[in-house]
Amino acid sequence: MNRRLVILVAVMAMCLQAAGTTARWGKLSPRLRRMAMAADNGTRRMAGAREQREMRVCAFVKVAEAADAALLEQCDGHILAQWGDLLIADIPVKRLAALSLDSRILRIEASESNSVTLDTVPAICRIDSVWAGINLPQAYTGKGVVMGIEDVGFDLTHPTFYDTEGNNYRVKCLWDMLTPDTVGSTLPVGRDYTTAESVLAHARSHDGLIQTHGTHTAGTAAGSGYGTAYRGVAYESDLCLVSNYVSNDSAVVDSATRSRYTSATDALGFKYIFDYAQQQGKPCVISFSEGRHQRFSGEDQLFYAALDSMVGPGRIFVTSAGNEGHVFTYVRKEPTVEADGAFLYDYYESVTHQMRADGEMVLRFTYYGTTSEVREYATEAIRAAGEGGLSDTITVDGTEHVFNVCGFDNAYAEGSYGYEFTIDGPFHIGGAIPISVEMVGAGVTAELFRINGTFLANDKNSAIGHHLYKSHSVYFPGSAPSAICVGASAWRDTYVCEAGTTVTTDWGSGGTISSTSSVGPTFGGLTKPDVVAPGVNVMASLSHFYRDNNPQDTYFPTLVVTSTSFGDATYPWGAYSGTSMSSPIVGGIVALWLQADPELTPDEVKAVMQRTSQRHDASLEYPNNTYGCGEIDAYRGLLDILGLTGIEGVYDHRPLALSMSFGGDNVLRLSAASGVGGSLSVNVYSVAGVCVMSTRCTANEACEIDLSALPAGVYAVAVAGATEHTTGSWLVRVQ
Repeated sequence: MNRRLVILVAVMAMCLQAAGTTARWGKLSPRLRRMAMAADNGTRRMAGAREQREMRVCAFVKVAEAADAALLEQCDGHILAQWGDLLIADIPVKRLAALSLDSRILRIEASESNSVTLDTVPAICRIDSVWAGINLPQAYTGKGVVMGIEDVGFDLTHPTFYDTEGNNYRVKCLWDMLTPDTVGSTLPVGRDYTTAESVLAHARSHDGLIQTHGTHTAGTAAGSGYGTAYRGVAYESDLCLVSNYVSNDSAVVDSATRSRYTSATDALGFKYIFDYAQQQGKPCVISFSEGRHQRFSGEDQLFYAALDSMVGPGRIFVTSAGNEGHVFTYVRKEPTVEADGAFLYDYYESVTHQMRADGEMVLRFTYYGTTSEVREYATEAIRAAGEGGLSDTITVDGTEHVFNVCGFDNAYAEGSYGYEFTIDGPFHIGGAIPISVEMVGAGVTAELFRINGTFLANDKNSAIGHHLYKSHSVYFPGSAPSAICVGASAWRDTYVCEAGTTVTTDWGSGGTISSTSSVGPTFGGLTKPDVVAPGVNVMASLSHFYRDNNPQDTYFPTLVVTSTSFGDATYPWGAYSGTSMSSPIVGGIVALWLQADPELTPDEVKAVMQRTSQRHDASLEYPNNTYGCGEIDAYRGLLDILGLTGIEGVYDHRPLALSMSFGGDNVLRLSAASGVGGSLSVNVYSVAGVCVMSTRCTANEACEIDLSALPAGVYAVAVAGATEHTTGSWLVRVQ
């Protein structure tokens, strides 16, 4: 064989090997690709050899029409859920590469677990609660609706999960994904508890000693309040809970099983709640106050498709937007500029960011020590390096920085590319030794997106850092088209804690957007959030298990009230802030709306929000990437759903100086605030717009109106007084 032929054969072999590598890994999302490559090379560092052989992952699988269950069974995989050609499956990590080579497999995808979307600034736990601007009609309490909460840190014994008298337990089922008590369980991880007795015997989710987040979100959405002023929105709904895995649950989960907890596992939790509601013949809304950063690398697409398959009439998914509105999260280089960028900083020892560009360019990294170290990487070279990308080690003033950058197809724009880089270095990376990144290339539009840390300006390079923006920070899965993504508005900035101390916060007031609430657009170009709700100083139940186990936790909110009248424990209520609190408020309001119309679809709910939300900043166009369509208004939404918005004489607001109670005796009782007087004209309207009763009373006297003679149904009670504050409407249901 001559020399030229030998060279040709070698080149052909290299090309075939490269093609095989592309086919082998190309169908796997980046996280699965890394797991499969580690298993294939035997280089996994986080687990021993035996654990590596047994490691399994929960993943989305897109299959061709001809595929069937046998395809996965041949690779020791198991189908956990299916919607046509989209599956969720339990797959051995060591079989991922082989499975991806099958022509009937089109895509395998899973991303990392989420994190809870609470603000982490210590002072944010010094907070208050009142649903300012959200006026709930008393007639709608969520009765007959399933309120689903997927979260962490449930105190299942808390009295707020009983009815208001503390007699009837309202948690109908719980799937604890983390519990090691799996004997006899048919679920892929953990087990479920389907009776009040078994849920109460379980007492707390497996992470209940290190988490409390879910106790607060569930209490916000649906807690009874049990003798306190802090009753949840849909306080008579049925609760179905899923305790899932988040990044800071690693202490209570065996390292050998952590790979099972992915975005696909979270999706199974949503399916579990929707399936329960379907079995009960009831409408359902899920609130999910967790999230993570979006990715261009295609780790979210099958999740979006699965969510689309799960929601529909009477099946609504609500989730938080995230809490990154206060930091710079986006850098844009215009084509008229040769180079632009930012300085990188994070409190910890690693920064990761993604970027995209509409042409070829160079990434320039500069490390500013006693002498500067510069590294440049052309985008063509990054992509040519393959799955592992380009790696480098840079030592500056005796401190080592480990660098990696890789390229991939942009999941949101066919034919274009995205890039991700990570720099590992000293604690407070980018602090003592500043680091800048520049996107270099005339005629190219390039964008840099935050994953962790923040973007800064620095006079060490004054030519960059001028185009930093607070945008594109909405979290996944709020970025999903079919999700109702919720941002946080701010109202009360002070509250009085249990000890009598007044606490003041500065995240906004008067209905403005909270300074920390994440904003859009999404990486796919969608306007998000969809709506906002109060998310600063929201008061709700907290886990007594967590509080007793972590008495010195300074991040734990200041308590506003405790109860010792239920059981043997001291149960706390306290304040938290963040879009984590806004999501269950919207979820609870949607439960009220589903009680009025159990067949509402996600698009119909969004349309109601668009028509009825309050818009406190009239200078803006709506929807927008800060407020969405505005701040949700439960009362106006109900009027819209019930067709009462066109009835002359019915107001779209409540009278602020009057309060109303309406009990089982069907007697409506009006009372006025101190110092308020004058005559009141009261008219009662049917949903058909007919005035069925009229009367008059005096504001400063007890006013009782007996509606028991009316047929059962929903009515609008319109009160006209001498001032704006004594004029408005309520909805009531005559039994």
